[in-house]
Order: sequence, then C-alpha cells, then structure tokens
Amino acid sequence: MSTEEEKEAEKARKKAEKAKRAAEFAAKNPNGFSKPKEKLSKAERRAKQEAQRAAKEDKKIPGKKAPTNADDCFADGSNSSSQETSNMTSNNTSNNNANMARLSSSPQTLALPPPILNNSNSNRKQNTPPRKSSTASNLPYSQPPSTVDAQSLFSHLSPPIKPVVTKTLSPPPQTSKSIHPSTVTLCNSYSRFSITGSNSRCIAMLECFKKIIGDYEPPKDKVMSMDLTRVLKENFKVITESRVHSISMGNAFTFLKNLVTKIKHNEETSAAKENLLFAIDQFIEKTVQFASDVIAKEGSTKVKNGDVILTYGCSTSVKKLFAKALEQGKDFRVIVVDGRPELEGKEMLGYLQELGIHVTYVGFNSLSYVMKEVSLVLYGAAALLSNGSVVCRVGANGVTLVAGAYRKPVLVCCETYKFSKKVQIDAITHNELTPQPEEFKSEPNSDWVGVKYDVVGEGVAGIVTEFGIVPTTSVAVILREME
Repeated sequence: MSTEEEKEAEKARKKAEKAKRAAEFAAKNPNGFSKPKEKLSKAERRAKQEAQRAAKEDKKIPGKKAPTNADDCFADGSNSSSQETSNMTSNNTSNNNANMARLSSSPQTLALPPPILNNSNSNRKQNTPPRKSSTASNLPYSQPPSTVDAQSLFSHLSPPIKPVVTKTLSPPPQTSKSIHPSTVTLCNSYSRFSITGSNSRCIAMLECFKKIIGDYEPPKDKVMSMDLTRVLKENFKVITESRVHSISMGNAFTFLKNLVTKIKHNEETSAAKENLLFAIDQFIEKTVQFASDVIAKEGSTKVKNGDVILTYGCSTSVKKLFAKALEQGKDFRVIVVDGRPELEGKEMLGYLQELGIHVTYVGFNSLSYVMKEVSLVLYGAAALLSNGSVVCRVGANGVTLVAGAYRKPVLVCCETYKFSKKVQIDAITHNELTPQPEEFKSEPNSDWVGVKYDVVGEGVAGIVTEFGIVPTTSVAVILREME
C-alpha cells in the first residue's frame, strides 16, 4: 500500500471515530449544549429581575420570607405599568429598611448605601462588590491620621549625656582600670560641648592618647601591641559613650590603631612609645594643621577685590582663609550668617573684627535678603562621604539651597583626613543631638529636638582640599590614592 493510500485510510478512520462520538453525545444530550431559553416579554423580564433583587435583599432581614417567583410579586399576574411602578417603590422601601437595620445593628461602623443601579443593567452589576468611597476618611467615625513629631523622628539617636564630674579626676568605680584620668576629663569636656569643631575634637583626642601612651607600661606576660590596642579601644569606647565621635576622630583613631599593631615583638617599650608619640605629633602637624594652612592658601585665590563673601558658622580653615586673603592685600567684605543651636557665628564675628575685616552679622532668617549681594559662599565641613555628600553643621543645607536659587558659587573647605567611605543621603539616619538650651529648660511645656549636622547632597561647586579644589565626585578617587 502506498503512502497516499495510508493517509486516506487514516483520515477515514478518524472521521468515523468523530461521527461515532458525536452520535453518543447526541444520545445523552438531546437538547444540545444548552437548555432552550424561556421566551419572556419585556415586562416579564423586568418583573423577574425585580423579584430576584427583592429576594436577595429580604434574605438579609431575619424573619421575613422571600418570594419564590415572579407571580408572587404581582397579585393578579397583570403587566400594567402602574403595578410595575408600585412594585419598584416597594422594593426601594425594603432596600432602605435593610440599610437602616445595618446601621442600627453596628453603630461603630458607618456603612454607605449600595449604589442605585439601572434596571436594564441590574443582572450585570448585581454581584459586583461596592467600591471604597473616597470620602471614607472624612466620616465621623474614622480615626485621624497619626502625626509624626520631631521627637519620634529622631528617637533612634542617643541623647547627650550629663557630664561625669569627678574631683580627683579618677575613673568611676564601675569602669575598667585601663581608663586613664585624662579620658574622664576629656569626656567631661565633650559632654559639655565645650570642645567644638572636627579639628579641635580630633586634636584633643590625640592629646589624650599621648598621655595614655606615655603612662602605659605593658604587663610582663602580654604582648605590647595587643595589650596597648585593648587599652586604646577601651578608652575610645568611653569617649564615644560620652558623645558620638566625629568622622575625623574615627579616622584618626584608625590611624593610631594601625601604628600600634605594627609594633615589633622584640622592640623596646621606651622606643616604641617614642615612635608612637612622634607619629601622633606628625599627624597633628601635617595632616590637620598644615593641611588647613594649604587649604587657606588655595582658597584665597578665589577671593577677588570687592567680593562679598558669605560664610555660615565657624570653621578653622575658613578663618585661616580670610586671614590669608587679607595678608595678600585683598579688599573684601564678609557676611556671617548664624543659626541655632550653638550660634557659632559669634566666634567668627569676633575673629574677623580683630583682623579688621568689614563684617556683617545676620540671622538665618535674613539669608534670602543678603544673598542678593553675595559673590561667593564659603563654609567648612565636618566630613565628606564617598557618594559626594558633605556633612556640615546644621543649617548649611539651607544656605546651599538658597545660594543655588540665586546662582551663587559654593565652596566647602575640608581636609582629606575627614574623607570617609560611608554613604549617607539624609541627616536623619545618623546624626548627633545637641543639649537643650537654657531658655528651654525654664519652660515645662516646651520640647527641644536639636541636631548637630546637615547633609548637603547637591549644590556644592567644589571642595577646597590640600590637594587643590576638586569636585565632590572625586572623593572615591582620593580615598583610593590615600590607601
């Protein structure tokens, strides 16, 4: 048998099987796939639909029997328009009674009436769940939205602690014996906020560590590098508990800790201590002070005769920059903008007055008024993060935004030892709380929530460093080169 004959035979066999299955299905279902629809007039269809609606509503009311068919709705079975109208009126009355019963049964929940549907579309929309009303939040029984106050917003930040006052300058009895008396003194100064500024706090901490290293004597049964590292960590922990350490302090402590771990086992104690003290002095002199001098020299090149420079707060590098520009014989004017909580601008005001520079002191609320005559905005930074964000005293972000609105250039002075690999896009995730001012302590019904730093993400034209003026996007490159 050829191939074509085989195909024809296969087609004939499939056709016979299909006809056999159709005959068996027709024997089991004489009416076909669907039952024949009952032919009703338009009035009868409406009556049937209304009866279905009434039965569904009556089931919700206990003790009432629902009608079973459309003939129960019409007493005489007529299709007149007057009977149809009366039937619709009775159904609406039953709907209103059902809604009132729901309201009276649950007074705490205010239910909305079901939407009014057209009779022609009642079957299609009958089983559709009602949508939530947009006015649900305005109902008298609805709860008001919860408000977020400033205290709850910064509740994850630890408040400033009270200073530990000790007359003998000895560590408290609950602390370890490794805590040096100079650490207790430094903690008292930090907790009182008597030492401000990233450079000042870093230098004070390093001076404290110099005293600790000078008085340290390693035990006979322990390695000096490991035991001294433990002592420094314990003291640094106490300092951090008294007040949150700045990024400059953290970087300086990392530098010192790396030096201690490199002490050789066979090195004499006196020689190792001298090397550590010399390295700390070099760090303070070159990385902090000399870098600040270079920043002042580099930033003074941007000051021109007749400039009006706006500065915010008080920064050591900015002070040196103004003094350097004055030494170069440049004639300029400075506007000092100050704000709470610490009012550091007063210190900058007194310093500029001693130099003989024409200075104007204004509050933060006058910022937009004086920005019109400004030619350059200049302030210091506490740290510079790897994503280009500048960490500076609170209020600097507002100064930067106003300067951007008036198209004024903004320069930030920052030493490279303040650069950090951390990433932060807001001032809420990590910050430091300031103590309550005296005027708020006398008011029993007043709450004080003050943060120390701001995070400036955009609007800074350049960062003045000891390596020159660089954009904020160069932080990662500089950190990689420093390593």
